Amino acid sequence: MSPILSKDSNTHSTNRRSNIENNTKKLDVEKLYQTMLAAMGPQGWWPGESKPEIILGAILVQNTNWLNVTKSLENLKTATNFIPEAICQLQREELETLIRPSGFYKNKARAIETVFHWFDQQAWDYEKIKQKYGRHLRSQLLIS
Repeated sequence: MSPILSKDSNTHSTNRRSNIENNTKKLDVEKLYQTMLAAMGPQGWWPGESKPEIILGAILVQNTNWLNVTKSLENLKTATNFIPEAICQLQREELETLIRPSGFYKNKARAIETVFHWFDQQAWDYEKIKQKYGRHLRSQLLIS
């Protein structure tokens, strides 16, 4: 039997892997994120020039590809210039037509209306929202 396939070699490999796993600290995801954020700063990786555009993109990209989202975002920009008040004033049918390229347009239209009206109730004050909800923002948005 070759040394690579020997029982002893296999045991040695397993022991080495166990030692590595035991000696490796478990990373807390939040701590890792904060460390990376402190070292590299905000990356701005999500495409969009404004927070409302980013919010729209995050809703529209669900269950579709970004190319379809781009078409919907172009429609919304033409119709509203991503002005939150203009988006809130859209009739449901018009919003559905504008975002149709993203698919699931009825559900996404309801989600956009709900999220944008919630932010409107908060006066689109991101700093105040962050102070008020902090780590609970996601759960607050999900129950809206």
